[in-house]
Amino acid sequence: MRVASILLLVVVYVMLSTVVNADTKIIRYHTGEWNGLTNRDDTGLYHEIVQKIFESKGYTIEVEYYPFSRALMNVSLGRADMSGAATKDESAYITAKYPIWESRNSALFHINYLSSWQGLDSLKANPKGSVATPGISAIIGVDLYEVASRNQALNMVLEGRKKYYVDDHTTLAKLKGGDKNVVGFEGWNPPSTVKAFDWDSYVIRDVLIAPAFMVFQDTSRGHELRDIFDTGFAALHRSGELLTIYEKWGLTSKMPEVLVGD
Repeated sequence: MRVASILLLVVVYVMLSTVVNADTKIIRYHTGEWNGLTNRDDTGLYHEIVQKIFESKGYTIEVEYYPFSRALMNVSLGRADMSGAATKDESAYITAKYPIWESRNSALFHINYLSSWQGLDSLKANPKGSVATPGISAIIGVDLYEVASRNQALNMVLEGRKKYYVDDHTTLAKLKGGDKNVVGFEGWNPPSTVKAFDWDSYVIRDVLIAPAFMVFQDTSRGHELRDIFDTGFAALHRSGELLTIYEKWGLTSKMPEVLVGD
């Protein structure tokens, strides 16, 4: 009877150990949804890089989509292993060694406001006079008025309800240039009011240029995953495969000039 009990305990221990080991090979990756970066079908620039690095090490990536600020919060609370990309350094999580994205955020506004434009200071002076989509405030460090969609944000500026529309520079430049394949612009779907406006009366000016990084839990597991990511990222860069991935998604302009030392 005693031997049987011992054997049962051993079997239970082995089974539990197997479950724990299996769980440690699952990465909970929480992110916002951005067209071309983190598509809902788990494709995109960020997804492809993360998959290349971790799946080669036997990890399974479980992606969940949230508003970006909540995704970052989930990492800090231990509900997710990683997220990104973030430009603002926080004590609640750790960042990768190398940037994955050159974050250049700009403001689109009517030319009448150009003479008083002071860059980031203009936004700080009147945060709620500017509009952006979720996540931009966290990136630039100013609590802007945020709305759910880019279409809504753009309309608020075009209709004069807000002074500045703050977003990724490339997105704004392509939008103003009439490019209907704008990365992240809700599959384009332009507001019906856009055609009624004279785009020559609007300008785009830089707000903040900063590298953006993938983030991880500030735990022993988080440090381990971050080290794997850093090593894999450097290897992709040295092999030339990283550039190929950026080229595939048409985002070479977002690849930071200095990533990994030769």
